[in-house]
Amino acid sequence: MKNILKKIGTCAVAALLGVSAVSFAGCSDENANKTTISIHYYNGGLGSDWIREVIAEFEEMFADVSFEEGKTGVHVALTPDKNFNETPTSMMTGAEKADILYTADSGIVSYLTTENIVYDATDIALDKVYDENGNVQLAADGKSFVQQEYSMYDRMHPYYQSAYNLAGTRYDTENDDGYYFPLLPYEDTLSGIVIDYDLYSQLCKDYGLDSEMTGYLFEGDDVRMPGTWDEFFELLTTIRDQADGTYSGFTYAIDYYTPALQNAVIADVDGTDEGTENKSEYSGIRMYDTYDGAYDFDGDGTKETTITADNAYMLTQTRGYEAMTEIAFRLFESNASGGNIFDNNVMQNPSYSVAQMDFVMSKTSSTNPRILAIFEGDWWENEARASFDSMGAINAEDGYGKRTFRMMPVPHMTSEEAEEGKTYKVGGFSSGYPIVLNQKTLGNDEAKAQVAKLWIQFQHSVQSMQTFTRWSGSVLPYIYEVTDDVREQMTPFAQSILEIQMQDRAADGQIEIVRRNQLTMDDEVRTTSNTIDFRAQFRSWNLTNGAIIANMVNLRNPANNFNWRSSDIADMVEEYMEGMLTAHQ
Repeated sequence: MKNILKKIGTCAVAALLGVSAVSFAGCSDENANKTTISIHYYNGGLGSDWIREVIAEFEEMFADVSFEEGKTGVHVALTPDKNFNETPTSMMTGAEKADILYTADSGIVSYLTTENIVYDATDIALDKVYDENGNVQLAADGKSFVQQEYSMYDRMHPYYQSAYNLAGTRYDTENDDGYYFPLLPYEDTLSGIVIDYDLYSQLCKDYGLDSEMTGYLFEGDDVRMPGTWDEFFELLTTIRDQADGTYSGFTYAIDYYTPALQNAVIADVDGTDEGTENKSEYSGIRMYDTYDGAYDFDGDGTKETTITADNAYMLTQTRGYEAMTEIAFRLFESNASGGNIFDNNVMQNPSYSVAQMDFVMSKTSSTNPRILAIFEGDWWENEARASFDSMGAINAEDGYGKRTFRMMPVPHMTSEEAEEGKTYKVGGFSSGYPIVLNQKTLGNDEAKAQVAKLWIQFQHSVQSMQTFTRWSGSVLPYIYEVTDDVREQMTPFAQSILEIQMQDRAADGQIEIVRRNQLTMDDEVRTTSNTIDFRAQFRSWNLTNGAIIANMVNLRNPANNFNWRSSDIADMVEEYMEGMLTAHQ
């Protein structure tokens, strides 16, 4: 232990342990003689273990290098929290003093339109400091990395190469070489329906449904995921009718998690434009928002309707929107007593932490039904670690990483699509969350700017990105190999998320991730100042939430005294579709 302390330094150990460095005697004095950069890090479901480990390795690499006269070594001061409210404003006023921000903020336009707060990261993105495997090599002077074959841009996932390159947009006032990266991509998380696979496999076999599941088969599994929504609902109906109250179909918490699922369902029906440059070749509408193109409302293969800002409200009437409306009504169908037909009285829309705890701990509950699925993101397992640890203290087999969960690729609407091998969709959640470099703190400080650049490049080396994946269970938006050694340290759920990401990256992959298109939405058609969503005027209710699943929960509020059964759904979908048209016109 003493050798380790001597090697990486007391402050670095403090960071690894999650202890404030100032609580260690001598840390402040020691860091005063180092070139220091500061990172404000959104400490959510991905956790901060990965970045603490990478910081320790980065500080060790430059421990004997001087970037400023009278100083030797570097120090990365990490602030991990969730305090990112009005960040562009605080950067402008100087209240936000961090040099680099790892955000969970999709309000990207506000960063770009607030004057003189964003440090231009184009040179960092284009600097070719990586070999073919993503490794960096320290130069002889110790103050830079050797020039090699590949840049961060070269190694970005193709979607992010396009989405984050704002050259030629109204935000690009100086660059004329085709590249402009005022922000860098950070997260590439997924969101959807997470299934307790251990329970799912057991139930499918117990009720003879395992041979009827025609969907994607994850590596190591012996029961496929549902290939159609009918297969999924058949399982929910079976456990409702035959399991005598032992199980609950699903629970969910956060409304803003569900648009990723919505987008994936719409994309499965209407198609996506990802990878298509010629608008005439688009197979459907642009996900999340829409493009100024055309749509085939009649379904005869002819795109007879050109979409403009004046008629964009018509896009609420696509077959994809209709399909998602149907799925939402089916999920929240009423039982005989007016409750939800599938949830078996499990509370819907509590806090995210309560929903996670209920889902995880339902396995051993003596009073509540065991829950089959939860609407969540790929970070949920890491975020719910305390619940797993609590169970693991009683029975090791229930601890963190010991159980198997899967994120269900969105089923198709018809069995013909499943039989034909149509690509499955999974909803991307955080493609709009950037890394932001602070012009106010870096613009006039050459030493800090150089260390910040080195940090970004080091953090995006293959070794550091593998550290991110090993700890968080998620994947960064770059093309990089995850070794078998790293994979073996990941939970079964994290391994399946990695499998989804690799399927998306493969030319012949069976899964496509539907990401939020057009980072700044400059060219998107909008009905008002808001994007097209699931707002509707439905009977006496004015449903304004853009998430249709949230609107279903609002409709099912006991105060509304409104319920529906399966026999009503076709009429309800038609009525809701008309209500969306009215609300958006």
